[in-house]
Amino acid sequence: MAVRAFLGLDVGTQSVKGRAIDEQGNLLAEASTEYPLYIPQPGWTEQEPAEMLKAATETIRKVVTELQRLNSPADIAAVCATGQMHTMVLLDEKKQPQGRALLWNDGRAAKDAEDGTALLKSKLGARYLVDTLCNDLLANWTGAHLFYVRNRAEEFAKGVRNPETERWAQAWESAVTFVTPRDFIVLNLTGEVSMDMCGGSETSLMDIPNKRWATDAFTVLGID
Repeated sequence: MAVRAFLGLDVGTQSVKGRAIDEQGNLLAEASTEYPLYIPQPGWTEQEPAEMLKAATETIRKVVTELQRLNSPADIAAVCATGQMHTMVLLDEKKQPQGRALLWNDGRAAKDAEDGTALLKSKLGARYLVDTLCNDLLANWTGAHLFYVRNRAEEFAKGVRNPETERWAQAWESAVTFVTPRDFIVLNLTGEVSMDMCGGSETSLMDIPNKRWATDAFTVLGID
C-alpha cells in the first residue's frame, strides 16, 4: 500500500515552493521553481499568471517524481496552497487571467487608495473602514488595485490614451471576478473559483465582523 502524502504549495513572489509530508509530518520530498518578477518602473511590480501556473505545475511534477523514487513510493492524497497576500489576478468569464497580476508590493495605486478612502468615508460613514472593513484601503492591497484598474478603464473611456489606460481598459472590460495567486493555482487544479476567509480579509473589501463581502464598498467604489 502506497504511503499517503500531503502536498503544500507556497505561491511566492519569486518562486513556487512545494513540500510533501506523510501522515506523521515527516518530510518526504520538496522542490521549487522560480518565475519572473517584472518591474516596469520603480514601485511597480507585476507577474504573469501563466508563469505562476507553469512554475506550480513544474514544482508539483518535481515533488511527484521524488515521491515515486522513495523506497516506499508515496501518492499525493491532498494538496493545500498558500502564497503571497493581496496580489490581484483578474479573471474573465472563462476563468482566464486578464492582464498581469499586480503584486502585494506594487504601490501605483497610492492616489487611488486616498481617493477611495475618502469616497468610502463620505458615502458609508467615517468609521466604516474601522468597524466594517477593519482595515485601511491600502495602496498595495487588492481593493485599491481593483479601484486603480477601474479608474484607468474609466479614463480610457473618456479619451485618455497611455499604456496604463489602454492595457487596463481591455482587462477591465473582460474581467468578471478576481482571485489571489494561491486561488489561481487552486482554480487550475480544481476548476473552481474560490477564496478562503483569510484571502478575503486581505482585500480591504470584506465585512470582517459578518464574514462576508462588503458589497456596499464594491458598489461605492464602482467595482461591483
